[in-house]
Amino acid sequence: MHSEGHVGFSLSVLSLFMVTFGWIDIGSITMCFFIAVFSLLPDIDLRLRPLVTHRGVTHTLLAGIIFGIILAFITSYAGYGWSIGLIAGFGGTVLHLVGDIFNYTKIKPLWPFSHRKVALGLFKSSNWVANKGFAVLGGLALLVTFLKYVGYL
Repeated sequence: MHSEGHVGFSLSVLSLFMVTFGWIDIGSITMCFFIAVFSLLPDIDLRLRPLVTHRGVTHTLLAGIIFGIILAFITSYAGYGWSIGLIAGFGGTVLHLVGDIFNYTKIKPLWPFSHRKVALGLFKSSNWVANKGFAVLGGLALLVTFLKYVGYL
């Protein structure tokens, strides 16, 4: 998926969780934004080529743990507490990986513990309909969550 697809997918999933479990408060909505933004972290490998391959080491749960720890230090230093960074970094990475599993290109999410590659092959990562569809769905899902928060739903 492209950036807009990943952010939209993340917002969709997170909004569903917030509504389902009743986590509709300003803190949860703020965390939703952090996780959605940091769901783009695994694609840092596009900027690091040829040092790393796309959908390689940055597309693993291990990378999610590392991203979470790095962001925990940053958010802690900034005075927001370490848990925000840890949850945003790891959660964003997990949602990115789940989004990428829908694509044709396989990833190894459990590397280095397993070399098994997974992909559902539902669409290409460049599929315009999928990317725009997830972006719109994520925006609408977040809007519904926010309207529920302010009492309009």
